[in-house]
Order: sequence, then structure tokens, then C-alpha cells
Amino acid sequence: MSGRGVLRGFARDLTEGRHLVRAFRRAGACTGEFARGLDELGVRQSMVLRRLIRKGVIVHGGGQTYFLDERRLLDRRMAAFKWGMISLLLLLLILMQFIIRSR
Repeated sequence: MSGRGVLRGFARDLTEGRHLVRAFRRAGACTGEFARGLDELGVRQSMVLRRLIRKGVIVHGGGQTYFLDERRLLDRRMAAFKWGMISLLLLLLILMQFIIRSR
């Protein structure tokens, strides 16, 4: 798979993840007592859904129902943001080293 194909797949997964989160929020399925079935939410089984379930963002509510764990979603987003900022800082430090050495 080319670099563009990987980026397109990544963007498609992000978009699908956002749609899944919106579907759960629209239905009010954000706690165990308001868990809904996937058919009821208009959601189909997918690799992105399975990944969100594995990460604990979407939680099995018993039977064939699921709900969105908002706290877990926020924790995962904050962790991704934090690691993104750390990566950016490291990249900037490396660039600064190259600039200083080239003088």
C-alpha cells in the first residue's frame, strides 16, 4: 500500500470513528442504562467499531446492546494529543540541533 493509501485509510477510519461516536450520542447511549443495539443506532459491525470496543470507548451493555463511555473517549483523545505534542517537541528539538550545528 502506498503512503497515500495509508493516509486515506487512516482518514477514513477517523471519519468512521466520528460517525460512530455521533450515532451513540444522538441516541443518548452514553451510559449502561441507555445502551442501544447496533441496528437501533444504524451502525454496522466494522473494524473501527471493534477497535473502539477493544479500547473501551464503546462498551458492551449486556445482550446485544452497547454504549459510549464518554470519559474513556476523552482520556484516549487527551492521551493522543499529549503524545502528539511530545512528538512535535522532539521534532523541533532535533531540527534546532541541525540548525545550530550548520552554522
